[in-house]
Amino acid sequence: DGKGVSSSFGEYVNEGYFFRAMYEYDGRIFASASYRRDASSRFHPDNRWGNFWSIGGAWVLTNEDFMQNTASWLDMLKVKVSYGSQGNDGIGNYRYTDLYSLKSAGGEIATVFYSKGNKNITWETNSNVNAGVEFSVFKGRLSGNVDYFYRKTTDMLFSRPVAPSLGYSSYIDNIGDMHNAGLEFNLTGDIFRTKNFTWTARVSGTTYKNVIDKLPPEKMLDGGYVSGDYWMTEGKSLYSWYLRSYAGTNEQGEALYYQKEMAANEEGVKEWTGNYLTTTDLTAADKLETGKNSIPDLFGGFGTTLSFYGFDFSANFT
Repeated sequence: DGKGVSSSFGEYVNEGYFFRAMYEYDGRIFASASYRRDASSRFHPDNRWGNFWSIGGAWVLTNEDFMQNTASWLDMLKVKVSYGSQGNDGIGNYRYTDLYSLKSAGGEIATVFYSKGNKNITWETNSNVNAGVEFSVFKGRLSGNVDYFYRKTTDMLFSRPVAPSLGYSSYIDNIGDMHNAGLEFNLTGDIFRTKNFTWTARVSGTTYKNVIDKLPPEKMLDGGYVSGDYWMTEGKSLYSWYLRSYAGTNEQGEALYYQKEMAANEEGVKEWTGNYLTTTDLTAADKLETGKNSIPDLFGGFGTTLSFYGFDFSANFT
């Protein structure tokens, strides 16, 4: 009757051991340290275990004796710094071995190649440095924090494309390094405050840059490579646009787009001359590295709260 049945089986196991220590001295000095060892069934037994750790500290300056005679407007001032690493195994199951599917062939069971495995893949590691300041002033009327972060990703887990003539189109590999660096801030303040009524406003934001630090040598032979609508190359963002680009309008007011100028070489093979033409046909335009990326210059949110006689009203925007 043309109907069929199918079934599948999957199993994911994660095993980990975790240690954490915390220290406080006189409400002024705080420290913490942690260590964890994790194993994931998504990697070959030879590469299954990863080691990750962190260390951090904070100093409440306003609890020190030398700060007791400071201006009365400073309620709290804390500086903090930390470093830590985490692992990522988000690649799907059984990617370290070749996979096959079972098919019906002339009424008999047959195995068909499904995907290529890579025994050597292991944990992607994210290492984070954070440093910042927390404060409160004017008897809590204004408070907030400002933090700097630097996040380094090593052994990035990506699908590496290959020539289809190999019998498969891609496989998972640890292919490179990148980093994100930026600033975050949060501010909360009371615009109006009495015994029974408070009007509070808050704002937060983040700005950061993303840079690819390392790619496989074969990916840099042509200065980088295309992945969907993005151009991947060392020294630029993972999210650099690679799109058909607008080139203004012609005398008739029609939109123009850039198109590579092609000319035949000595062997009669067409090559790009390095110059650009324009076309009104969007489908004939060529994708180009735009010099822009999809990361916003600033993102965050703001909000406000009104509190009166035990009731409150809030609104938040992002």
